[in-house]
Amino acid sequence: MAKAVKTTEKAFMLTQDQFNKLVEIKSLLDNSSDTLGDIDGDGNLFEIGRSVGDATGDIINAYNTLGDLIDSINPDADNEFEFDIN
Repeated sequence: MAKAVKTTEKAFMLTQDQFNKLVEIKSLLDNSSDTLGDIDGDGNLFEIGRSVGDATGDIINAYNTLGDLIDSINPDADNEFEFDIN
């Protein structure tokens, strides 16, 4: 039987700038979801590729913005990893 482990929850206070980054991340992910959802399999390949590329760019920007937010909340963590947009 597994032994129960006590965990301690932490509360974080966000600055307005940090909260704005969360809103930006939500918006980028929402845009990418809408873009991917609007792809019609009957469309031409160029339009489909452009839509996938646009959605990918939004996801990469959201990921990097999330990394910036995490760094600003917990600057001592070792999480130096970002994607570059080609």
